[in-house]
Amino acid sequence: MQDCEGTGLIGNAGNQAKARVKFRNALATGDYFISIGIASRQSEEIVPHDRRYDSIHFVVEPTPKLLGLIDLGASMEIEPVIVDV
Repeated sequence: MQDCEGTGLIGNAGNQAKARVKFRNALATGDYFISIGIASRQSEEIVPHDRRYDSIHFVVEPTPKLLGLIDLGASMEIEPVIVDV
């Protein structure tokens, strides 16, 4: 999910944002890990600022039938967080 519309609107220094990723869990049985990170794009270069590998772990219970590859149909929403000072 490299291209998230609207993220440029909240990408100023000192701003906070909340991201929500939704996907349909159609995975095969097993343990899965999610890695997250934040980066910016400067012209054609992607500059990573922070990365957390395997920071979220979840287990998919046995699935009755599953064949082939999975399309998670993932979507992401990002919204600014208003901080009272």
